[in-house]
Amino acid sequence: MVREIIKVTITGASGSIGRALLDHFDWNPAYSVDAWDPRAQHKPFGFRSDALILCHGGDKDPTTAGMFDSNALSVGSILHRIDELVKRDGIVIVFTSRRSICPTIEEWDYSAAKAAARAYSMALYKSHPQLRVTTIAPGWVESDMAKEAGISNPIPIAELARLVEVLVVNQGMRIPEIVLEPIGDNQLGY
Repeated sequence: MVREIIKVTITGASGSIGRALLDHFDWNPAYSVDAWDPRAQHKPFGFRSDALILCHGGDKDPTTAGMFDSNALSVGSILHRIDELVKRDGIVIVFTSRRSICPTIEEWDYSAAKAAARAYSMALYKSHPQLRVTTIAPGWVESDMAKEAGISNPIPIAELARLVEVLVVNQGMRIPEIVLEPIGDNQLGY
């Protein structure tokens, strides 16, 4: 039996996580990958994808409005169109941040924007029980931002890509949320 090629769409592919996922899936012939800009008029692949991975965000625009636009509103605008973008039994993975669960006063606007993206993802999980919707909330990830912040032990981006692949090929269960912390870090206080 020939396995069907899995169609993966990645938004936010210009950021560290999106680029790493694009590189991870693009080399494997079992996947067909499209880096999609949601502002474009076309749909990814011209039809619905098997997997939609949203890697929006960051803090490139440090204003509060910019934080909400790039981290929350962009996610919400895509999730409102989910029925036309993802197959009925597909998977949606939304990257937020550990800050969506463990906010800081110093980064209140970033934390709140990521919490809003998390809320969109959780609402989609509840409203579409046929979809596998997973929110991934990582702590510091291997990136230029982590280097600039002086983070010595970030989550390896290759490990994050492997985790996403496991979620994409998994057909048997729904996992609503995964929270990741770098080894030696205890921001969540567990």
